[in-house]
Amino acid sequence: MITLFLTNFSKKLNALGSYKDFLSRLRSNSFPITLYGPQGSFLALVLRETAQAYKRPLCIVLPTELEANNLADDLERFGVPVHFFPTWGTIPYREVSPTSPVFGQRVRELIEIPSLSEGVVVTSLRAFLQPLPPPSYLQENRLILKKGDRIDPQKCGTTLSLFGYLRVPRVSVHGEFALRGEVMDVYLPGYEEAFRILFDFDRIEDIRSFSPETQSSLKSLPAITLHPRRELVWTEDRLEVLERRLAQLPEMDGKTGALVGQIREKGMGEGEELYYPFAFDEPSSLLEYLPGESCLWLVEYERIQSSWDSLKKEYDGLYRKARMERPVPRRERILLDLESVEKRIEKKVVVTLLRNEEDPAILNLRNDPPRSFFGNINFFKEEISHLSASGYAIYLFADTAAQADRLSHIFKDFHVQIIPEGISAGFSSSTLKLLVVHENELFGRRKRVPKSVKSVLSQSIDTFIELSPGDFVVHVNYGIGKYLGIQRLRSGGNERDYIHLEYADQEYVYIPIEQVNLIQKYIGNQGNEPRLDKIGGKSWENRKSRVKKSVEDIAKSLLELYSRRKTTQGIAFPRDTEWQMEFEAAFPYEETEDQLRCIDEVKADMEKPFPMDRLVCGDV
Repeated sequence: MITLFLTNFSKKLNALGSYKDFLSRLRSNSFPITLYGPQGSFLALVLRETAQAYKRPLCIVLPTELEANNLADDLERFGVPVHFFPTWGTIPYREVSPTSPVFGQRVRELIEIPSLSEGVVVTSLRAFLQPLPPPSYLQENRLILKKGDRIDPQKCGTTLSLFGYLRVPRVSVHGEFALRGEVMDVYLPGYEEAFRILFDFDRIEDIRSFSPETQSSLKSLPAITLHPRRELVWTEDRLEVLERRLAQLPEMDGKTGALVGQIREKGMGEGEELYYPFAFDEPSSLLEYLPGESCLWLVEYERIQSSWDSLKKEYDGLYRKARMERPVPRRERILLDLESVEKRIEKKVVVTLLRNEEDPAILNLRNDPPRSFFGNINFFKEEISHLSASGYAIYLFADTAAQADRLSHIFKDFHVQIIPEGISAGFSSSTLKLLVVHENELFGRRKRVPKSVKSVLSQSIDTFIELSPGDFVVHVNYGIGKYLGIQRLRSGGNERDYIHLEYADQEYVYIPIEQVNLIQKYIGNQGNEPRLDKIGGKSWENRKSRVKKSVEDIAKSLLELYSRRKTTQGIAFPRDTEWQMEFEAAFPYEETEDQLRCIDEVKADMEKPFPMDRLVCGDV
């Protein structure tokens, strides 16, 4: 559905005279270019078309981090390769948590951005003006591995240790690596999946991505770039530059020894990100990371100017406050000057919301902001009827497939195309004869399920993983025993792992770890220790026979119960009406997949002419 929407939008936009003029100026390098009007998801669609036509990277700077996030999400939803460069996520002069994922997100983008040939880089003004290490520094501090390359696995491990990674038996969090013979696992910061590198002596045989939770392979890759955990690796030469440059700052009062000593001892320090710019004689900006043919957009230029003034006041005020607790660098040393950076931009597009009618050089791509209907379905129906008659194409975006189904039922008699995708906001354009509405604007803001709930890989944990030495277990053949742990034994010339179990009379059984499915954790009589079964004894077989007989009796009674239930006449409720659909569509929370499944199953039961037999269990 969204493909058809994108195709229709592309036809309308490319037929617009002002957009043709814009592309002509872009291709002829007639910079700077000023655009009037595009904002929100309309801007994302314009950027999509421009990226496809320009065939070179675009860098988009927005006033705030929230707006940058929304634009990046829209671009990704519209199928555009997008790179989002985040700020530190804290107020100035406040330490970032050492485990924050922002370290990995930033270094990944700084590694990838210089090699872009197409795509869109999105960032906020705050992140754009933060000093960065020179691009050459990170390009030198990386290791590219390709299938068929020859490299010593131990050398890879040493390099990762120098990059700040922690060696562990099994990777589970970002910044860890495991090296077991000819298999290396590494969990690069900034990635959702981990990577497994298979060696054949000193040759790379295969590179795969895999899930750290399930250890299952996802796909094979031709190459991988290993990069530092953070955008700066504290080596002795970096520390010497840091110490020298901080000593030259009068506001530091010469009190830098403790910080440098902490970093030298531990390899990292609290709030070290504040001092990254001082580890180099000439720090850089994000501008230097962009490929040479890149075009930089300053979106909502008036607000960028006011945001720059606000940033200076914020940094200056927090500097004075932080100065009362410890020596810290002044604002101008940790925040680049917007005017100075802007002068270095060769290819610039300025997006403004204020139009000078007397300036013919300003190209008009204005769209109207989203409208709110506050749950008034009848008013919305009247509005779309009027717009349809005027030749408008109308699209209604829904965050979920279930909501899209409800809306399709409500508007089945209207010329509205329902798209089961979420966007940041709708828009309208009288020039393009287009109305785009997001469900939030129709019903009011819905509370969305966090992305992590939808995307995290989850499944029931094997009971074996939950076991600790001393726990009681049940083996399907041997009965109740005590779990003593995992032992690695040699058998038949091969080493393998075995599950060590103890039974009555101090008899022991070693179960191959592949047969873990035959073992379950004992859960009966909590608080009382069970009696261990005897290997070869009759007690376990007798117990299984008694349980089998009990199960057969229960099955017989259940069969009789359900037979009577099926012959009993119940109340069959009618299917959902339009009122019910509108009521559910206006629900201010987004249901999870499990909740939707339960709702559908309960409704299906209620519409049958038999008594419902269902228990719904939930958690909060």
